[in-house]
Amino acid sequence: MGLAALVSTLSQIIAALTPRVARLVLTAFAHRDPEGAWKAVASQALTEQVRQARTQAYQAAREFIITEFAASDPAPGAMPYIPSAAGYPQQSVDTLLEAHATKTPEDAAAAISAALASHVRDAARQTIERTAEDGLTPDPGEQAARTHLDTDQYTSLVDQVDWQALADEIDHIDAEAATRAAEDTPHLVRAASWARVLTGPNNCPFCIVVASRGPVYGSAEKAGALTATPKPPGVDTPSNRFHTGCDCAVVPIYNTATSPYRQQWETLERWYRDQIDAADLDRIRSDNIPIASVRQALQDGRRPDIPDIRATDYNLPDFTDNNLHHVLDGEPDGRRGGHRSGTGRPYKTEFPSEWSDEDIRDAISQTMAAPSKVATKDAMVYFYREVNGVIVCYQARRHQRTGELSFYAAYPFNGNGVVRNDRDKDTPGGTKQTPIPLNWNDVDKKHKPAKKNS
Repeated sequence: MGLAALVSTLSQIIAALTPRVARLVLTAFAHRDPEGAWKAVASQALTEQVRQARTQAYQAAREFIITEFAASDPAPGAMPYIPSAAGYPQQSVDTLLEAHATKTPEDAAAAISAALASHVRDAARQTIERTAEDGLTPDPGEQAARTHLDTDQYTSLVDQVDWQALADEIDHIDAEAATRAAEDTPHLVRAASWARVLTGPNNCPFCIVVASRGPVYGSAEKAGALTATPKPPGVDTPSNRFHTGCDCAVVPIYNTATSPYRQQWETLERWYRDQIDAADLDRIRSDNIPIASVRQALQDGRRPDIPDIRATDYNLPDFTDNNLHHVLDGEPDGRRGGHRSGTGRPYKTEFPSEWSDEDIRDAISQTMAAPSKVATKDAMVYFYREVNGVIVCYQARRHQRTGELSFYAAYPFNGNGVVRNDRDKDTPGGTKQTPIPLNWNDVDKKHKPAKKNS
């Protein structure tokens, strides 16, 4: 089971759990009594549902660890270390019910379902984290040194980093981990480290910063406060926390040199350093400069160009000459397609004037092969990627009977040189071109759920 399959399996587990949780919460809230007996009944039922789902998530993580270990070319007879499943206390559900007890049944069902989905994902995440961290002795001092820096201290720290030495150090992680494993149990191999991987659009600045650090664990000294097991005294906030709805996955790293996730964390590291250099410190009102710098970049519409791992779950059809004709020239009805520069169809965006037909085909192919964002709405699936300063969207439709995807549209969403043909109020029947600058925030807004009418 690869990462895409793990992400898909967890999504399926949560998709099956969510309606059951919602029904239980709606029923319980409809029978609220002054004595609070409804909470005890609801808590017991919900806890059992979550425990079953967490068992499934643990099994999925177990299969994923075995797959990752097998791909690392292990020694004959070696087996991966897989931690035992963690328990799940009913108190976790009690706390949620208490926190949302005064909400409407519908709002409570939505909030509790989202929180319990994170609890299910954590069963897989913590299993994978512990393949590297079990047995390590955390150093609480490293966490304090990493997060309590003022602006001048942090700027100085970035300037002093010996990036080549850091890369050399990472390359030695595998040998160190293999030595430790051989000393402990010759045939039981622990992961050298783990890394956080971005798999979808719901990643906060903290997620991106941790993911940019790549294989976090390499030794007991470097473990710091990054721990899924009980925190050491004096450490309040572990750096592997996940927010509700987080799309992050954790992966075990057995060989950093050949890891399929290395390209992502190296790309993120470069992007992260660029955002630190570009940060407007006068706009930042936070003691945590790294997180604030990334948040500022996201708010300004600058996003890392990271392929969405979920895209491997989609079996997209070939992009044909007829599809390209639709994109460039449009259909005879005058409404569909037509995005070549100068086509002039009302309300349509057009590619930059300097882009050739082959440039457009290539940009669409890149988007299909490695999108940076995947979003769904009803039967539509949207794939986005930034190519040469233009956010390209490839849109597919899922057939209700077969479940297969087929081409529906492809167009420039926004970007450098992209224009939209808007109606010209001063010229009856005429149009005027409006520049649509590059902005990833507009993509996120398009797929943000609509607010309920109050």
